[in-house]
Amino acid sequence: MKGRKRAKEKEKEVMKMNKNIVHSMRNQKLFLLMLLLSIIGATIVLPNIVMAKTDSTGMGICVGAAETVITPNIQYLNGYTGIHDDLYASCVAIYDWRINTTVVLVDLDLHGQELTDITIPIRNRVEANYGINGDYVLIGSTHTHAPGVDVIGVYSGSTNPYIVNVYKPQLIDKVVEIIGLALNDMRRTVVQVGSICVSGMTFNRRYYPEVGPTDDELTAVRFIDLKGETIATLVNFASHPVITMTGTLISADFCGYLCKALEDKFGGIGIYFNGAEGNINPSMFIKYSSPFAPDDPAQYEAAEEYGENLAEYAIQALQNGKIFNNLPMEVAKTTVDLPLENPSFIYAMTRGLINRTVILTDKGYIVRTEVSGVKMGPIEMLTVPGELFSEIALFLKENMPKYGFLLGLTPEELGYIIPPEQWAPGTGEVGESMSMSVKIAPILTEALLQVITELEQN
Repeated sequence: MKGRKRAKEKEKEVMKMNKNIVHSMRNQKLFLLMLLLSIIGATIVLPNIVMAKTDSTGMGICVGAAETVITPNIQYLNGYTGIHDDLYASCVAIYDWRINTTVVLVDLDLHGQELTDITIPIRNRVEANYGINGDYVLIGSTHTHAPGVDVIGVYSGSTNPYIVNVYKPQLIDKVVEIIGLALNDMRRTVVQVGSICVSGMTFNRRYYPEVGPTDDELTAVRFIDLKGETIATLVNFASHPVITMTGTLISADFCGYLCKALEDKFGGIGIYFNGAEGNINPSMFIKYSSPFAPDDPAQYEAAEEYGENLAEYAIQALQNGKIFNNLPMEVAKTTVDLPLENPSFIYAMTRGLINRTVILTDKGYIVRTEVSGVKMGPIEMLTVPGELFSEIALFLKENMPKYGFLLGLTPEELGYIIPPEQWAPGTGEVGESMSMSVKIAPILTEALLQVITELEQN
């Protein structure tokens, strides 16, 4: 990962900005100037090859991006002997002055995080520091299985003083910082988007050895400033990052190599959001089993190859995609109450082993979460607070515009979201034991359809 353009020195930067960062961006004269640049400058500055497929609609957006290293100190982590490649927090901020709304997308190279423990504290700090509405500060995780730290608590991370008292507070500080850096780097943006079918790189582990449904679509969006420089490239694809899980070295798995390859190709910042990976594993696995023995170095080579192959697909998708000079942005959001019926989850959440707020009602425990949607022309992004099964993803995408992004584990990781017809406890499948309830999939699907409808009506 040495060639990665994500500068580690950003980890040591001390941010010296005030709440006027975003307010200054909203200055009327500045935006009039930006509009003028978008009209007379975009067709002049951008390369002819880019403009050949341009479709100009809407009022336009501004985008900024930033990132920082979030690799933990292995001195305080049992079972890990070193760092193979660094973990990152990556951020892209999107602002549409027409609706005066900022969407912030942050993805962490972690197994997952909780809304009330990580996401909401970050939102509160962002609102206080930068004066923007935190409702659409959307924090996700790549779901790497080799992060070294368990910030959720499902693997006893809540009993590790280093994770609780040092790592998590530092993580929140760093994410708030890169959000500020992204907001301070807002630039008028051209959007390049594409999708492609990726065959043979994943399989449905619930059906193995038979072939089951998979969401093979990779979607990618690239934000380009008016000088033709890449601000960020975001890729969405469904696959469990488990290639490096048998090792004792910290690794972002294939996700890190994918982002590195995108940055090497385009510049800017590469960001990967996992999709509906609930029942999806990389093709080299045998159902749930890794082909690599513990500490086999071949697993890291395999992760690198896998990530770079996905990057090639993303590059091809963008090259064959479409570019928009201007895009309007619409947002929608709804709160969802999910039943909490898994006894293990109830025990962990009510005793603070998993630091997640639960609500006791006359019908039992519930977890209050949310789903959000962001629409920019033919691009639509939906957040999913857990690990969605591919069958639900395929259904949702039938109801979405051409370029559908399902941002899994965003704004939190609540476990598996399993279609009721597949619910089969006691059969050796891992999903049911790591799911809140058989009832949550229909509830979340209905909520996501509601957000899709609202975005279409805006």
